[in-house]
Amino acid sequence: MTSLSRKATLSDRELALLASEMPGRQKSLAVAFLLWLFLGTLGVYNFYLDNTRRAWWMIGLTVVGLITIVILIGLIPLLWAFVLWIIDAVRMSERVTSLNSALEEKLITEIISGRAAEPEL
Repeated sequence: MTSLSRKATLSDRELALLASEMPGRQKSLAVAFLLWLFLGTLGVYNFYLDNTRRAWWMIGLTVVGLITIVILIGLIPLLWAFVLWIIDAVRMSERVTSLNSALEEKLITEIISGRAAEPEL
């Protein structure tokens, strides 16, 4: 069942609840791009986008690259971090949209499951 068809089953009160919860929880493309731009190859934007494994990899690549740049070996991890950084920029919009869709699905599921817990009036 798609999100749209599941949304159609919600009452007005449940739709209002969904609409009030989404803005506070959804990811912002602008924030993601600002983090990407200013904290670049450190990968901090990946923490924001719930991709902690990639964030730690990028931090590791950048730190190792900066430490070993003196002996020129550091160019390889820095180049790798830069390539990942560019790829992430290209895919940022898709990633934010996907996260927000998954969040909406989760909230709809919580609202629907909450129906069963509420006593009938």
